[in-house]
Amino acid sequence: MNSLIQKGKIVLAVVLAGFVFASCNDDDGYSIGDFMIDFGVIQKTGSTSDDNSFEILLDSGDKAIPLATDVPWFKTHDNQRVMVSVNPLDDKVNEDGSKTYYVKILDMKNILYKNISKLGEVSLDSMGSDPIIVRDTWITADSILNVDFKFYTEGSTHYLNLLDINEGDGIATPKIFELRHNARGDDERYPVYGYASFKLNPIKNPAQSQIKFNIRYTDYDGKIIEVPYTLDY
Repeated sequence: MNSLIQKGKIVLAVVLAGFVFASCNDDDGYSIGDFMIDFGVIQKTGSTSDDNSFEILLDSGDKAIPLATDVPWFKTHDNQRVMVSVNPLDDKVNEDGSKTYYVKILDMKNILYKNISKLGEVSLDSMGSDPIIVRDTWITADSILNVDFKFYTEGSTHYLNLLDINEGDGIATPKIFELRHNARGDDERYPVYGYASFKLNPIKNPAQSQIKFNIRYTDYDGKIIEVPYTLDY
């Protein structure tokens, strides 16, 4: 099934995006006005599926442990991808040099997070072939591909997938992954912005130490664009 991207979630994520990776820390400790924003993955720590106890493994390599929250209605599940804004209250340095932050959550938004789809496993009609603008892409230390995107809408739900079209071997020639956008007939009225994350661990070949791939997409001028990457592991 295609994952759904809802307009409201995209717009709210962009409000946060202006402050991504900002922080306010000083040598005297934290204050109520300090904040930092990062992407991360939820790691559930509760004893039951209904327990909302969790930690956030941040893309920075650090960890955030919530002590309080301004969004108690936000329900989490294990391995959920989020963008989170926090007020750090305290921290400790771990043996590996990373930090564990004890935080108050100010805001948290769900981020589309899924595997790369394979040609033949899904209907190409459902994948769609509508244009999209890619503003930025980057890979985290945990092999997650992040896409900062923009498209035009009148307000309905769109689908977004990354499709392995079975082209290239990733060694001699790059594999091709197409970023496929299905606007589902929506009118191109106004722009919205958002993020999507895709898991790269499943594409790794244990017999190799790296894999080459290109992200291919079509923009609103009909131009086919490819962004090259080499994933070392």
